[in-house]
Amino acid sequence: MDKKIKDKVEAVIFSCGRKISVDEISMIMDYKSKEAIQESLKELQNEYHSRDGPLRIFKDEEGWQLTIKEEFLPLVKQINPNTEFSKQIMETLAVIAWKQPILQSEVISIRTPQAYNEIKELEKMGFITKEKYKRTFLIKLTQKFFDYFDLEGMKDIKELFHGFKEEDAQKKMHDFEQKHSAEINKNTGSAENEVSTEMP
Repeated sequence: MDKKIKDKVEAVIFSCGRKISVDEISMIMDYKSKEAIQESLKELQNEYHSRDGPLRIFKDEEGWQLTIKEEFLPLVKQINPNTEFSKQIMETLAVIAWKQPILQSEVISIRTPQAYNEIKELEKMGFITKEKYKRTFLIKLTQKFFDYFDLEGMKDIKELFHGFKEEDAQKKMHDFEQKHSAEINKNTGSAENEVSTEMP
């Protein structure tokens, strides 16, 4: 196996910070031999296993990922998990977490149109799912969100996001609900079309 190829594959999965497919690795590296990438991943997996260190490479149906072994999770949980997220993404995630399931148009109304990009990034990270709902989407948290932040319920969620202006965000949510309560009560769910015009 070409060591340069294997080194590049390792650099990609290290930098990615999430599960990634062989196809995506191939595209990032601009390298067409997916068989060589697959072989590199298997070799790296064996190497990390033989080192008996804190890191491991695992594969499931969603792709490959470099991550921490379970026995070291209590240690790394002491490190602020928010460091890899921008403040804007964390604030949008906080809105979703407090209200989920929540309509995408509600998130945009509470936040700003910039939240479209933040929602897209959160979905890419695997922390939320989106289901088509009329002219918008219904957003829900995934199990990965709860596993990643080691949360069990709403109390844990509020503790996690306490530094992101919880009172201000909740006030915006309350104002949004008050503003549109008449439409919502008149025709449950149909107010969505009046509240926000979704981007395609």
